[in-house]
Amino acid sequence: MRPRYAASMPLLLAQLSALLVAAATAATPASAQNLYLLKGSSGYVGVTAGPNSGPCNYPSSSTGGSFDFEQDAVCPGFAPKAMTVGAVQRGDVAVDRQGGVTFVTDGFAIGAYGSGHLLGNFTATSLGLTPPLRGLGWDGVNRWLWICDGDSYAAVEPNGTCSPTPRVSAIPAPPGLATLSDIDRDGRTGDIWTCDEAGNVAYFPVGAPLASNVMHVSGPLPGCDATLDPLLFGLAVDPTTDWPVFNVTDGSHAARLLAAGPGLAVAAPPTFAQPEACWELVDGASPHVDGLAYAARSVYYGDSSGAGTLVFGTGGQSTLPSPNFHFEIFGGEVGQLYIAYDFAAACPTGSFAGMDLYLPMSSVSGVIGPLSYGGSITIPAPLAAAPDLPYGVAVFAQAFLKGSTGAWRASRGLSFTFSRP
Repeated sequence: MRPRYAASMPLLLAQLSALLVAAATAATPASAQNLYLLKGSSGYVGVTAGPNSGPCNYPSSSTGGSFDFEQDAVCPGFAPKAMTVGAVQRGDVAVDRQGGVTFVTDGFAIGAYGSGHLLGNFTATSLGLTPPLRGLGWDGVNRWLWICDGDSYAAVEPNGTCSPTPRVSAIPAPPGLATLSDIDRDGRTGDIWTCDEAGNVAYFPVGAPLASNVMHVSGPLPGCDATLDPLLFGLAVDPTTDWPVFNVTDGSHAARLLAAGPGLAVAAPPTFAQPEACWELVDGASPHVDGLAYAARSVYYGDSSGAGTLVFGTGGQSTLPSPNFHFEIFGGEVGQLYIAYDFAAACPTGSFAGMDLYLPMSSVSGVIGPLSYGGSITIPAPLAAAPDLPYGVAVFAQAFLKGSTGAWRASRGLSFTFSRP
């Protein structure tokens, strides 16, 4: 069914934009993101938040968007393939949050994926890197893809063709680091971040002869129940916060950490999407995690089984700016649709018309609607650039439908956070 829009849609969009700018500016920053996980031995990229925690078991650990990366090549050459279990550490995932493209490498080829479909494939040998490639990291400022092998790093600019533009030829990593296992770039400072096979996380300017900070993060960590093995497989810098916060994994566990000084990493403050400092990514039956990346996708929470048939989600990622960000709602019958929002989740849940209410409906809450609804609708909600909207603020929302019979339906809750590209 084609989406139906209310005649007052332009007015409602203006109202939504103005309310978000005013209320988000007054809200307390509480960054929340979810993670893309590369499970190379199964040829799979997953998306997760969590872990589920607290008295209300928020958030949901699965956020959708997963896909199989092993697909037929689009460009000449070869596309990423599933990795052999027990092979040398290789492979990673990176996310162009603004462009909606996910990059995956199996250590040899690099694939670019949109909506889970392979758009193109290429290699990094022209940059002076030697397979197996160990890590990928997205640079949202320059729109470059950073790549590392075991001891060097380089960058290309994807351009939608089979031949990305070379930007930085291979540069040796600063001395004192072990074999590199992942790479990322901090949009706040421009620093390169790496992790290695000896349990170290480091950062430094591009081309720097020495690392600015080297933190040994393996072993027991303050505030964490888990112990990270020295062989680190994935790293992702948090693009929503003004603090040097990052996630790292040893393939089985993830830790959310803060660079607190020279050689020192501590447990980072919890967020709604990552309420624990450390958690288990896989159980004994799940494939090993070979790489991490941050995505500014929405996080879901609440009981979807009790939400009737009204499905509420977002499209695009909540970067600043994000001209293509939008709400997507389907299910239910013809009626009047409302979207309520706040800047926190309700725990315990409230009640509205006999349904669970997942928002506290505080002094900074708002309601958009009514919108004429005919079974499905797409609502554009473009996000302004910073500083009109502030990085790190999480918005919580829930959809409600009053059907033509007068009966109400509700969705589960969702949350999205304003992020750097």
